[in-house]
Amino acid sequence: MLFDEKFSDEDWNDFYNYGFGYVQEYLAKGLVQSDNNQYEIKVIKATVEGVDGSGAFTEWFDGWIKNDRLKKGLNKGDGISLDDLWSSFVKDNLLETSEAGGSWDKKRFDQAVWDFTDRMRGYQYNGHLSKKGSTKSSRRMQKGSAGNENLTFVSPPISIMSGYNRRTILNLQSLYQMTTMTMMMICRSLRRRLTKSMVEKM
Repeated sequence: MLFDEKFSDEDWNDFYNYGFGYVQEYLAKGLVQSDNNQYEIKVIKATVEGVDGSGAFTEWFDGWIKNDRLKKGLNKGDGISLDDLWSSFVKDNLLETSEAGGSWDKKRFDQAVWDFTDRMRGYQYNGHLSKKGSTKSSRRMQKGSAGNENLTFVSPPISIMSGYNRRTILNLQSLYQMTTMTMMMICRSLRRRLTKSMVEKM
């Protein structure tokens, strides 16, 4: 049993001090945002590239989003077509492509772009089309006439959200519920201890 008769008064004091110490810190600082970007990248790498993935795509694409995309102004206007993005990946990662004996082809790359932006906190694939749905096909923007369509990832190709995405909000809600439940348990336990203490003194 978690709390049994062997729990001394000193143990209880340590327990309450520990719990209320964190409550005090929470009340003073609120939720502290931790930098879990590297962990997020590792999870996405395993999801997008597989457990044995080399990181060739995730590292390249994360770098492209944060550097090349901005330097070339691809965060404005029509963004970049998937064909041009694929060509850029091939240029930088020739040995990773299926033509050179690697595992990356354009179809896998296309899906990986969607998976990465869908899972990475703060990124959106054609976010301006989000009202059409949350699937890759509903976010597709085509340019050109029929038969000459160009799948484009547009303005901004991957937008950085100013707030929290749905997963972050759900995580914060879970954390809030967990904190509330923990506080309720501590208060109930404290009430029982005080009641037991008062009965013993009578």
